[in-house]
Amino acid sequence: MHIASGAAGREARRQTQMIFQDPYASLNPRWRVGRTLGDPLHAFTPTLRGKVLAERVGALLHAVGLSPEDARKYPHEFSGGQRQRIAIARAIAAGPRFIIADEPTSALDVSVQAQILNLLRELQQQLHVTYLLISHNLAVVEHMSDTVGVMYLGRLVELRRAADLFAAPAHPYTRLLIETVPSLHRIGAPRSPLSGEVPDPHHPPSGCAFHPRCSLATERCRVERPVLQPVLGGTVACHAAQGGRASR
Repeated sequence: MHIASGAAGREARRQTQMIFQDPYASLNPRWRVGRTLGDPLHAFTPTLRGKVLAERVGALLHAVGLSPEDARKYPHEFSGGQRQRIAIARAIAAGPRFIIADEPTSALDVSVQAQILNLLRELQQQLHVTYLLISHNLAVVEHMSDTVGVMYLGRLVELRRAADLFAAPAHPYTRLLIETVPSLHRIGAPRSPLSGEVPDPHHPPSGCAFHPRCSLATERCRVERPVLQPVLGGTVACHAAQGGRASR
């Protein structure tokens, strides 16, 4: 992605921020939390200094459920969930409109994952920010997302409203993913295990990349790469779904 230089590039960087997967690795262990949060504030608003800057840092900590007193501490003095709260505070410091959250709970204990997800939802409503949530946890995706994009071998294969996708997945790969999620409603239900191995992304199969593992694949799937087309209120890249052969 190209970001312009000068004032336009500076504004683009302010509007787009990131929450990383590992909160400990993403925080500088030599910096106190006050500096971790204060630097982005000062970088985008150079006039913020001294007491005013410290108050803004305290407000950020309060917004993510921590104490302003925590600004004097180092990252190692916090739990994993608290460190991720600090990383979230850093991401919202500049007032972005768009935040990329890369597996924001996968490195945390299960007991605190829900707390972090609920915090993200609350901040989204308060700040009117858009998230791009990257996750392999479909329970998290279903809980957090309005729109879901499913990728296979680096390509988008299905893009639909979350409720529609989980109720009636259109792409065979999406369907198999959802079937792997433990559910009381599917106990004893027959399943079709996914066969084969994930292809090499550097040397993907011809045609549809999923065809070597798909029970619905035809000769067309082997030679012609599907493109996203309107299906069931969204878009799906699948010859079977587009032809009605993948309907449940």
